[in-house]
Amino acid sequence: MLIPLALLVSCGTSQSPKAVEPNTSAEAKSSVDPKTSADPNASADPNASVDPNASVDPKTPMAPKTPVDSNTSTAASNDGAQAPTTESPIPASTVSEQPSSGAKKAPAAACDQPPLRPVSIVTLANALRNPELQRRRGENNDDYELRIEKPMADVKKIIGSGTFFFLVPVPPEQVAFDRKTRQLSVSASKFPGGLLPTVVGNGNRIVVLRSTRDLGTATMATPFEGNRTVQKAEETIIAANVKGGNYLRWPRQFNTTTFQVEPSPKRTRGAAPPRDIAVVFAGRLQSPYVVQNISRQEPRPDSLRDITSYVTSVLVDLDCAALIDRTANRILAPIEVNQVGAGAK
Repeated sequence: MLIPLALLVSCGTSQSPKAVEPNTSAEAKSSVDPKTSADPNASADPNASVDPNASVDPKTPMAPKTPVDSNTSTAASNDGAQAPTTESPIPASTVSEQPSSGAKKAPAAACDQPPLRPVSIVTLANALRNPELQRRRGENNDDYELRIEKPMADVKKIIGSGTFFFLVPVPPEQVAFDRKTRQLSVSASKFPGGLLPTVVGNGNRIVVLRSTRDLGTATMATPFEGNRTVQKAEETIIAANVKGGNYLRWPRQFNTTTFQVEPSPKRTRGAAPPRDIAVVFAGRLQSPYVVQNISRQEPRPDSLRDITSYVTSVLVDLDCAALIDRTANRILAPIEVNQVGAGAK
């Protein structure tokens, strides 16, 4: 009997199942290397520092120039000595674009590098003097923040919407540089013993600009020697209110610190320039942003001066501070501002 050829072919193929080769499936070929895959649920490190050398977004509005006739101001220490200081020639601008509401604090590493564009506290204080930014009686925080949203736009043109940097020069008499040993020493003032001049009675208010106007002499009754002729004066102070000080000085404690300075390879002749030492601060504005008050310093046996001070203080929620050598444009040492024994490390 003859068997059809089609039936033979059908029977032969049904009894020989095809083996599947390993690692040839589409899923195996399309697997992703775990070393190169990105976790969509991964969150950004909140402690990551901001690169100060990063370029600024050209869409970010730059700050207007400081409306001051001269770039040179006079800063005076609390013992009455005055030393010329110079406003930073670098234009004011923002360094961070973090949102102001609920923004996380910048890490201490933010003060590890010189800032690209520090903000002028004088320019910032002038912008914050806008009467529309003053809190009204009985106004709660939510209503206040909602009302000042529009006038605060001018302020954000100066500092951005997040962390900003500003500089305060160390008085030159507290800086010594030995050209032979190339050692740079930074010390505290003789009185009250702080690194930076502060408002009398409040070491957390660091003087950025001080101008004094003499009003002549007057005979006044003093508690120590009866009637005496005293010198009357008025002073206008712009200050930055930060943490890390006490009622007398900022920081609470600062010991003389010495640094070794390497010679500049670009300089071959002439005397070394004087060292321009300052403190760089990083922080954000703190509501109500600015306070203005009037204080009076009555005559003392060692100072027959009757001084009325008009103080404008910019409130800063401080993240970090550090000594900076502006001559070499490098950070010298961080300054501890969160502990009782604050000072340069």
